[in-house]
Amino acid sequence: MRGERERFRLRSPSSQASIVDLTPPRAVADSSPYSDANLVWCPLNELCCEDFGTVEAQRSSLRPEITVLIRELDGRERDKPLDNALMMRQCALMASIWGVEQMVPEASRSCCSAGVNGSAGLVKTLKAKKPSPRLPPGPWKLPLIGNIHQLAAVSLPHFTLRNLALNFGPLMHLQLGEVSTVVISSPEFAEEAMRKNDIIFASSYWRHLRKICVTELLSAQRVRSFRRVREEMVSNLIKTISSSQGSPINLSDQIFSLTYRITAAMAFASKCSEEEKFKFIITKVAELSTGLTLADFFPSIKAVEVISGIRPKLEKLHGEADRILENIISEHKARRVEGNGSGEDEKDIVDMLLDLQQHGNLDFPLSSNNIKSVILDMFAAGSETSSIAVEWAMSQLLKNPSLMEKATAEVRQVFNGNGYVDEAQFGELKFLKLVIKETLRLHNPVPLIPRECRENCKLGGYDIPANTKVLINSWAIARDSRYWSEPDNFNPERFLDSSLDYKGTDFQYIFRSAPEGGYVQA
Repeated sequence: MRGERERFRLRSPSSQASIVDLTPPRAVADSSPYSDANLVWCPLNELCCEDFGTVEAQRSSLRPEITVLIRELDGRERDKPLDNALMMRQCALMASIWGVEQMVPEASRSCCSAGVNGSAGLVKTLKAKKPSPRLPPGPWKLPLIGNIHQLAAVSLPHFTLRNLALNFGPLMHLQLGEVSTVVISSPEFAEEAMRKNDIIFASSYWRHLRKICVTELLSAQRVRSFRRVREEMVSNLIKTISSSQGSPINLSDQIFSLTYRITAAMAFASKCSEEEKFKFIITKVAELSTGLTLADFFPSIKAVEVISGIRPKLEKLHGEADRILENIISEHKARRVEGNGSGEDEKDIVDMLLDLQQHGNLDFPLSSNNIKSVILDMFAAGSETSSIAVEWAMSQLLKNPSLMEKATAEVRQVFNGNGYVDEAQFGELKFLKLVIKETLRLHNPVPLIPRECRENCKLGGYDIPANTKVLINSWAIARDSRYWSEPDNFNPERFLDSSLDYKGTDFQYIFRSAPEGGYVQA
């Protein structure tokens, strides 16, 4: 038996009406969950025909069968069900039904098309799709490349991302080629991602390595144990600069060499036989890893990596670094076997990592490759970013003579002008600490902090699908006028009455040290 029918009549464009008689169904009882359901027809207005088409929704036992009433050229009428692959012959217009999934959750969605003047039609049955994730807002995307065109032409992507965030909000979605990317430009969302959802946005391997670095390798006690090395090397730099009085010097090279030698002394203790080559590798890796390349946007297309030339260069540098580090680790192991290992107070970072490998109660095995990775990360973060921060501090002081005079007077007063730097007196350098804080705010060496969402989650009420890349724009956060007065000005005094510090607990002042807060001491 057929149930009661509800008609939806469509008129052709020539009748100057597209949809008429769109009334809600009356065939279902008010108590039915489908009582408010509607069938909506969306005809293609560009099709012209003089015929009329009629759709009928037949409901039986609360599970309707959707049929189409076909009117032949001779006036006869007959029904065709939507699931019939040959239905809709001689129908008037092409239309799509929206809302069938709401009315009949188990049913498929159907799209009907008809030819002009009652010619042949075609029906395509589509499977029900999962609802699309509610992504954060973002700029309009081009086919295939997405939003690459908005970043490809700039050398400072963090600057462009800040400008886009001003239009689309502090939580923004970009499609960079194949890579779905979410950009965070506010401390609130940064805290939600890095603290409240830390497990989702960082792998367990990364968290374990961070724990090792913070609690074992770069604890306050360990950092103090290398105090003599740092004091000696800083004194040597002061002597080198003093001996060049009246002659130009490359301060950038001198500062990078200083930070590299301090990191090398902490990592290896003894002088590396291939020090200059290893330093060159660290510099080149930092250069090649800076910015975004086409291979980053299309990771599945291996040819792009070859064409860009970045990957072969990085693999060659990585091979050289791996060989050098393997020799260093082998030398340390040989000394331990011979019983000539360092005492507890003389252990370098390689010694400590080997101890953890053999006797540490770790949640995962620490392989030789893990040890090499930790050392490389320390050099990249400890040498490159530290020297960049010092360069910016010197540059800002040179641009502001009054601040330079104030900082110089404080240093001379604390150390009595004897040229010897005693770290025990660092606590007396109040103004210099303000200079360091303001430098890290205005010139963060790591302006974009990368993360990856490892599973589906919510951020700011929006859906963040698994494998989405996340970029935290710490540069934009540190220059946001909502949190900083005159954010583009270098003003160390802004921190005089502020409790903000660079230990990673204040998200309007994010500084990614090496790793995550363990390397900067003041």
